[in-house]
Amino acid sequence: MQQRGETADPGNVPEQAPWKELQVTPPAYPRERDLIEFELTGQTANRFYLDGTSLTVESDKVVRFVLVIRSAGGASTISFSGVHCDTGQWKDYAFGRNGGWEINSNAQWRRIRGRSVNNYQDTLRSEFFCFGGIFSGGVQGTAKDIVRTLKDPTPPDPRVPGRRL
Repeated sequence: MQQRGETADPGNVPEQAPWKELQVTPPAYPRERDLIEFELTGQTANRFYLDGTSLTVESDKVVRFVLVIRSAGGASTISFSGVHCDTGQWKDYAFGRNGGWEINSNAQWRRIRGRSVNNYQDTLRSEFFCFGGIFSGGVQGTAKDIVRTLKDPTPPDPRVPGRRL
C-alpha cells in the first residue's frame, strides 16, 4: 500500500545517470573572417557575433562557442561561453584579453533570463541553440546545423513580436 507523499514505482524505467559537465579548454582565439553576426530580440546599440569555427555540441549537451560583442564605439568584449539547454543556463568559461584567453576562475552556471536590452543570452538560447515549446530543453541539432541557422536565420514571425518562424 502506498503511503502518503510517496509515488508509485512505474517499473522498468531505467535510472538516468546524473549530468556531468565535460572539462573544456578555450578554442583558438577568434579571427574576423570566422565571425557570424546575429540579430537580437530586444533593443541594443551593440553588434553581436559568434565564431562559427568555435561552436561545438559535446556529449554533455552543452553548446559552447566564442562570442564577440562590439559597442557602437568599437570596443569589443570576447568570451568563451556555454549554454546548457536542458537547464536554460549560461556559463562564461574564459574572457578574451590582448589576443589570448583569461580563464574565468569563478565560472558558474547561471539561469538565462530574457531582457529588454542586450538580450543576447536569451536570443542565442531560444532562437538558435535550444528547442522551445513542448520540446523545450534539447539542443536544436549538431554544431553544423546551428552554424547554418546562424548564417541563414529564419525570418521573424510577424504574428509574434520578437520571434522567428
